[in-house]
Amino acid sequence: MAGRDSTGPRGGAMRRHAEWMGKADDRILELLQTDGPKTPHELRDEMAARGTGTVYQRTDIERRCERLAAYGLIAYDGYGKCERTALGERYLLGELDANELDRSDGSPGRGRARD
Repeated sequence: MAGRDSTGPRGGAMRRHAEWMGKADDRILELLQTDGPKTPHELRDEMAARGTGTVYQRTDIERRCERLAAYGLIAYDGYGKCERTALGERYLLGELDANELDRSDGSPGRGRARD
């Protein structure tokens, strides 16, 4: 099953999602791009403040950050702040198909997203 596609919040390039990606993933990457490094708690609070339409628990955002880090789109060690990587930037620009990424944590590949 192919991943879904979307454009950026300002009508930017087409992004190619992978099956493992969740609803919050683009928003997390966009916030890290515009606001710089943030903890999952700060990301959750910022998403709520900006009215994304969905209320996330801190643990939900932590899981999404861990998954994004496993595929190399962000840097996150599970304790500090999350930071967008060069791969994350390429994904946001529509230059990278997320289906082509492999997990860097040694886990079995491309599982389905759990939101």
